[in-house]
Amino acid sequence: MADYYCLTSFEITKDKNFPIQDFVNIINSYEMENINIAPKWFQEKYNVFDFGYHGPLDIKYKIENDNLWICSELHFDTETISKIIQAILIQYDLDTYITFQIALTCNKPRIDSFSGMGVFITKEAISTCDISDWVNLKIKEYQAKK
Repeated sequence: MADYYCLTSFEITKDKNFPIQDFVNIINSYEMENINIAPKWFQEKYNVFDFGYHGPLDIKYKIENDNLWICSELHFDTETISKIIQAILIQYDLDTYITFQIALTCNKPRIDSFSGMGVFITKEAISTCDISDWVNLKIKEYQAKK
């Protein structure tokens, strides 16, 4: 049996004016499975089930020089984290973006088990680009030229 991993490491910098403490409190509410830790605005607007997952998110974070480092070494929940970030951007009407990249790996050498992904988040939309999809598109484009 193979073990699949979704890894990431990214930073939200202070120049984004992103309310880091709100994000940390929301993440802690998931980790401790206690919505009362999240900011009041989040508790009033959302249910943890609105974001697709309601248990510990298996991420680590560190606040350093007013910047927030986020990493995950096992099973990063891209959808939930993206929706939480977007909810914060909407709440504070921030006209900025947050991005991160993800490595998809496996403990066995399987050709279909290694990939990557990019995520671009604004208050209007969450956009993703899967590397496997991009490679397959390039193959089709190449074959269409022949």
